[in-house]
Amino acid sequence: MTLVAAFAVAGFGSAALLSPTAAIAAPGDPFDPSVGRVFVAQDDPTRLYSAVQGAGAISFQPEGAVSGIGYNAIGYNTTDNYLYGLRRDDGSRTVLLRIGQGGVVTSLGAVSGLIAPPVGEVFNQGTFGSGATAHVLYVRGSQASSNQLWAINTTTRAATAITLSAAVPNLSDLVWKDGFLWGMFSNDAMYRIDPTTGQVASWATGLGLNTAYGAQWVYGNGNIGLSANTTGTIYQVSIANPTSAAPTFALLSTTTGPASANNDGTAVAGIDVDLGIVKTGPAVYAPGAAITYTLTVTNHGPGVSSGFQVTDPLPGVITGGSSPTAGCVVTTGTLRCALAGLTVGATKTITVNGTVAAGTTGLLTNTARVIGNERDPNPANDLSTTTAAFSAGFRCTADVVYGVTSTVTTAAILGINRTTGATVQEGVFATGLPIMLNGLGISADGRYAFAVSQSGSKLVYRYDTTTGTSNLAGTIPEAAAATLYMGAVNPSNGLYYVGANDGSQQVFYAFDTATNTSLGERFRLPAPITGSTYSDLTFDSQGRAYISSSSGNGTPTGNRLLVIETLPTDGSVATTRPLANLEPSTAGFQGMAFGSDGYLYTQHIGVSNRVLTRIDPNSGAAVSNAIIQNPNGTTNTTVNDLASCSLPGTITAQKNIADRHTAGDQFTVTITGNGVAMGNSGTTSGTSTGLQGSPAASAGPVVGVPGRTYTITETPSGGTLPANYRSSWECRNASAGGAVIADGNGTSGTVTMPPATQPGSHIVCVFTNIPIPTWTIVKQAFRGIDALDAGSTVQPGDEITYRVTATNTSATPVTAVVLTDDLSDVLDDAVFVAGSAQLAITAGAAVPVADPAGNVLKAGPFVLPPSATATLTYRVTVRDDAWSSTLRNVATAAGGTPGEPTPPQPCPTDCTTTQITPSPVQIQKVGEASTGSVVPMDGSQWAIFGAATGGIALVDPLSPALSGGAPVTGLFRDVTLTAGTYWLEETRALGGFALLSQRIPFTVAPSGDVTLGITAGTNVTMVDLDGVATIRVEDVPALDLPDAGGPGVAGIYLIGISLVVSGALAGAFIIVRQRRRASVDIHEPHA
Repeated sequence: MTLVAAFAVAGFGSAALLSPTAAIAAPGDPFDPSVGRVFVAQDDPTRLYSAVQGAGAISFQPEGAVSGIGYNAIGYNTTDNYLYGLRRDDGSRTVLLRIGQGGVVTSLGAVSGLIAPPVGEVFNQGTFGSGATAHVLYVRGSQASSNQLWAINTTTRAATAITLSAAVPNLSDLVWKDGFLWGMFSNDAMYRIDPTTGQVASWATGLGLNTAYGAQWVYGNGNIGLSANTTGTIYQVSIANPTSAAPTFALLSTTTGPASANNDGTAVAGIDVDLGIVKTGPAVYAPGAAITYTLTVTNHGPGVSSGFQVTDPLPGVITGGSSPTAGCVVTTGTLRCALAGLTVGATKTITVNGTVAAGTTGLLTNTARVIGNERDPNPANDLSTTTAAFSAGFRCTADVVYGVTSTVTTAAILGINRTTGATVQEGVFATGLPIMLNGLGISADGRYAFAVSQSGSKLVYRYDTTTGTSNLAGTIPEAAAATLYMGAVNPSNGLYYVGANDGSQQVFYAFDTATNTSLGERFRLPAPITGSTYSDLTFDSQGRAYISSSSGNGTPTGNRLLVIETLPTDGSVATTRPLANLEPSTAGFQGMAFGSDGYLYTQHIGVSNRVLTRIDPNSGAAVSNAIIQNPNGTTNTTVNDLASCSLPGTITAQKNIADRHTAGDQFTVTITGNGVAMGNSGTTSGTSTGLQGSPAASAGPVVGVPGRTYTITETPSGGTLPANYRSSWECRNASAGGAVIADGNGTSGTVTMPPATQPGSHIVCVFTNIPIPTWTIVKQAFRGIDALDAGSTVQPGDEITYRVTATNTSATPVTAVVLTDDLSDVLDDAVFVAGSAQLAITAGAAVPVADPAGNVLKAGPFVLPPSATATLTYRVTVRDDAWSSTLRNVATAAGGTPGEPTPPQPCPTDCTTTQITPSPVQIQKVGEASTGSVVPMDGSQWAIFGAATGGIALVDPLSPALSGGAPVTGLFRDVTLTAGTYWLEETRALGGFALLSQRIPFTVAPSGDVTLGITAGTNVTMVDLDGVATIRVEDVPALDLPDAGGPGVAGIYLIGISLVVSGALAGAFIIVRQRRRASVDIHEPHA
């Protein structure tokens, strides 16, 4: 008989069947293939049921009414999603039936070729194939033994007989799995039939399932389901290597179900369901106490679960196991749960309780498994394991340090309260030891403690807090002759270091705790201060070793804390650096460890006791003492070494030299505050740049106590000038992923150590100095190749070349250099020569620079290399009418970034150029013609002096004014005068006219205005000729008209006519020029 796996469930608080009718509603329609279900057909006349899994039991829920006829040998046809079977009643036993939703039966008629079983027997075993035979219903009769198998093609309703290789008993039902037909017999034997060859094989399953079965089916998960008729128990059996000659069988679950008779079964596999399980439990167990585990099953989809099984074999030391979860029981130490299905995303929580047996040690490991009815696409989450340890490990952040109480009989590990000295035994290496143990070390995670035999064979013992047990881990044969009394675990590599005195030196060995092998001698220490001995060591999380040397002689340096920054591995002598002189100076320390508060704790022998001292690791001052006690409160006299898994924090200051402004510049970094006075400074050397990694260049590391604030400073060394550098600093916590905890600008700052953590905070502060380049700029003006001095004169029409030179006088490049020249006071009197601007750096090719924008010329940004020169040149042409003008401009420069500018050296005068253009001055000599009119007169000469009398003429003679290249009568011009006071002297007069009796004073203003002095005389006036200031001098004849005997009036008139004519011509010219605003031709040669 064949059940149809329909543990179709949705929560199932009341084992209600998840009906598929929402998708396919009509009775008689095919079943929903996406819903996993088990079907049972039983009784005569037959009624169809769904087997529904609830909490701990399976119930049969009717699928419609009683059919009115009896049928059996049912199977599920995956090609059309109907059930098929054969009638049971005489005369109709070869009639094929189709069963749909609601148990509606449709008769398809007799199967051709199918021979009915003998009278009184029926076809009671049936199942469909898969793949090419998915439409074939394989059936067998109920005879006690038969070698006959029938294959019914449900499409053609034709049967084919298959003769088996051996007689097979009445198996009650058949299932299809892995290409074979399978059936379980009541004698605990499993049969396998090859439908292609008829070959039969069988095996005793060894499961002890000796009972008669009715319905059999295959779950979607591939396991076989069996329904025991008499008890109703439903078994789930897996088959490993099903196609081999020796498959094996395992009973996965047992679930209560209803007793039945005359039944058959089959299954709908449904779609995949990913069930996952997570088991949680305590991290630490207590022997003799209760323990509780929680198991959570989740449906991760995509399908709805029709039910599932959970199994959990509890550790053997857990007794009295029970579960309050309905559907779960603990039998023979194993939790077994049969539970209702889950909708997608739903969870089910299971609880199991028990008691851990007294005296238990070791790890309690427990694995639970979930098995769903459907195929699970993700078996990786079907198992979940939790482990409980004997203890949580040594306390790395609590107020304890640890000591080993070693005698020749025992070596207990005591947790010592740092304040009171009270102790709790937290482990023991061994009892009945033939030798004393020493060199206590604790792993960084607090799980293990190590100790070594002080003498003899140098046995290394390991205590495991998770199991509460100890074992002999190995030996250190290289130290056979030494007396070992120091020990610690290096958290950076897990090695256990031990030390002993070897004559004048201290030698340290290492033991690999992962491979349990000795690594032999690793390093040595030089002889300590006379009268002292090295007493103990510990490490920080960076692998630096801290050593205590102790003499107890009362001298200030008798007890010291030292650090080894780099541990040798070749047996060479390590370099130590003192950190503090420790108090009390009269105590001879035996043990040393850091507490989680960042303080140093030492242990020494007192008067019939052991004393624990709390010491400030910065100043070395003793803060408090406590007498170490035994766990029972009595005074302890056997602790001889200390250790902890609390690791110290540190602070280090380093120097990052981005570059040197001047070769040889060096720096010193220092850490101060809280009594730090040793090992707290470092000075750079050499020529390397970047982070200075030499220990001599670093300050520290010094111990950083949580919550304390330290000051870091940087000072110049030697002749270094601080003004040549821009300094900043940054402090990062290497133990927190390099997080920045403080930063700033300048050469000093403060940093506060973070709160205490087990690995300790390791703060690295780096001062970075960026050299500030020294550079200058100079501005020059040239006419041709001639440099123009400040205030020099240029003429309209002249071309001026400007040159801005930037020079880097340092060994550091100047970045983002921009040269700027505001030409506003130049281009109002000159014209920029387009395309003339270009920039050249040292010997490099000149590159074009854009013409000014808005009268401002900019070149850059560019980089000015060390000792390099950048030259910016450009040209302007002075306008032709730019008289009495000043061409002044100032070059400026900028470099660096907005946040860190690098300006050039101050340039109060060398960055400015000033040129001026002269003011044109004209002299006009006029006289009275015979007609009585005033006209220009020819024949005079003039000179200009810088004084009223004497001196050398500044201009002599004045050049005649030109028009069209020809001199203008009576008009003289000078274009060389700048602002100032001058004197005009007539040096030659026209024949018949007198020279001026004295020099004429006049002043040229900066604006070009010309004014006459008060002594100029009435015949001298200022006039404007064509926009040019003109000194007009009116002359008078030097002779009187003759009364007789001379040329007479006619002669004078002839002269006058000549003057008038020439004057008229000249006057006519001047009038024209005044109308057109003639300009002075300064390019005609001067006389």
